[in-house]
Amino acid sequence: MTGKPSEHREDDGLQAFSHRGSTEAGHRTVSRREFLSSALGAGAVLATGTLVLTAGCSSKKEDDLEAVVAKNAQDADIATLKVSVDQLVESADFEEAPVSDYLVLESSWDLPKGSLVYVCSKQSALVLVPGASTEALIKLAFLNLSNGELTVAMEHALKHDEDYVIYDARASDTALIWVECNMQTAHWQVYCSTLANGILGDPQLIDEGQIEYEPPLLCVSDDKVYWTYMPDPLGPANQEDSFLKATKVRDIDPQVVYTSHGRMITNPLASEGIITLVPRVDTDNVYYQLTALKVDDDSIVAVSILPQAMKVNEAIYMSDAFTFCTENNYDYAEGLAYFGTYRDLGDGTYLHVNKMPTSAAALFNENLILRSTKNAVGIDIANRRFFVIELIPNSADYGDILAAWGVQDKVVIYSTVAASGSSTMGTTRLRVFGEQVDNSQTNSAE
Repeated sequence: MTGKPSEHREDDGLQAFSHRGSTEAGHRTVSRREFLSSALGAGAVLATGTLVLTAGCSSKKEDDLEAVVAKNAQDADIATLKVSVDQLVESADFEEAPVSDYLVLESSWDLPKGSLVYVCSKQSALVLVPGASTEALIKLAFLNLSNGELTVAMEHALKHDEDYVIYDARASDTALIWVECNMQTAHWQVYCSTLANGILGDPQLIDEGQIEYEPPLLCVSDDKVYWTYMPDPLGPANQEDSFLKATKVRDIDPQVVYTSHGRMITNPLASEGIITLVPRVDTDNVYYQLTALKVDDDSIVAVSILPQAMKVNEAIYMSDAFTFCTENNYDYAEGLAYFGTYRDLGDGTYLHVNKMPTSAAALFNENLILRSTKNAVGIDIANRRFFVIELIPNSADYGDILAAWGVQDKVVIYSTVAASGSSTMGTTRLRVFGEQVDNSQTNSAE
């Protein structure tokens, strides 16, 4: 196995791209944010670069972990994640299977064109709906995934009369966090609220910043909200620290839960009561660290330090392992040398999906679900198969977008679909897929 991608195939299956970087025309996709604007113990970190905390360790397991990370950060020869080419399980070697073997379309709903969707729970999704005026560029709404009912929760920003607009938002069943930005000054404010059946409680202002600090990246897990506080890399505060902050929405007490001496990368993501972030390691040279925090007490669950200067565009800790993706090639990084999505399989091997990644991954029935250049694809790791969800006719060039990440019991995707004969009219079509049930035994019994 060479680890080098094979030749490009014209469909969006899992045959690999030829060797190329992320900036090649036609393959650089716009993120949703841009669109809006298993070894254990300390010994294993020396071999794999990954350290995981589990029950059964000493009572000072968090202190032990932090001591290891601090020591690594001070060492000249930092212990980074090392993956050899021989450790890779290449998706390009998998066989294609019919999507009908894995998924069945359960429902399909039409939303206003240009909507952005983020699944909150099994029952609902947060929808950022384009507004019709400059004072209401975005509305906040909630979609009932069972019946397709869309309910607007906020028609405009709280301070819309002072040139503020809703910039971004995330939600769970019980908590909402959103950012409002001033169109004239670029001043921003972060609010949170309790949430019950799509109805907001009293909004609480929990943070704010000026133009030298970027509007925060947001994350929610149950009743706890998280947001970043990072300097603009081109602004006067570019040498200042970055922070991940958090508070519970029923007991407002904003706290810094993680400090990065340098800019963090990627949006923090939540799954199974774990928050994943990617801060800088405190070293002179540039190293980034995959970091998983437990929501209950913000303690560190696992860390993995990436090879020097390697950047990931998405990372999430789910089912006790990191999954991360990169848009770039790193010739010096051995098994991590090529763009794509990587997942620690826990047996000393790493899955490598050699498609240009454009979103964080999800796990559905132990199948890895990710969005490639246009299509949502599924990777059946156990059986070495993959499947591709077909695009809707007349959908936009960027194709389908995943509305959920982490461990999920449904696959929810959406795309912009143009109206027949019109370049401006259309809709955002959301599709909900569930597990395909094998009825062969039942039918034979009948």
